[in-house]
Amino acid sequence: MPRTTSAAVLAILGDNYGKSRQLGANPDLSPFIEAAGSYVDDIVTYATSDGRLVPNAAKQELLERYLAAHCYLIMDQAYASKGTAGANASFQGQTGMYLEGTKYGQFALRLETSGTLAALDKRQVAGGAWLGKPPSSQIPYDQRD
Repeated sequence: MPRTTSAAVLAILGDNYGKSRQLGANPDLSPFIEAAGSYVDDIVTYATSDGRLVPNAAKQELLERYLAAHCYLIMDQAYASKGTAGANASFQGQTGMYLEGTKYGQFALRLETSGTLAALDKRQVAGGAWLGKPPSSQIPYDQRD
């Protein structure tokens, strides 16, 4: 169940929301709220298991709101600058910066003071596994054919 609403997310997105203010012309914010809610669930779970401070319900709603805005702007980046005659533009943030790639993600990182969100943001997602033989079955290098 979402902690925030589309109206609350829209209120912080302001002019960064969609290309048009016409009713129904902009994308639905529900998928972004759902993604942000999943992230907040992870924050609560990780904080609980790691003995960190668990954000209260009000802070969880704020985190979900700002993370939803962040998720939206990953898909529809905000302009840093625009040009009309030369038709040039530049966009805010970089996708490789994860939550630091938008001002909303940056604010969420600062809002969550226990460091749980930052820890989740920096977590390595790649892993490794030894797929070779167990040590007891290995042949020393100098004895190989």
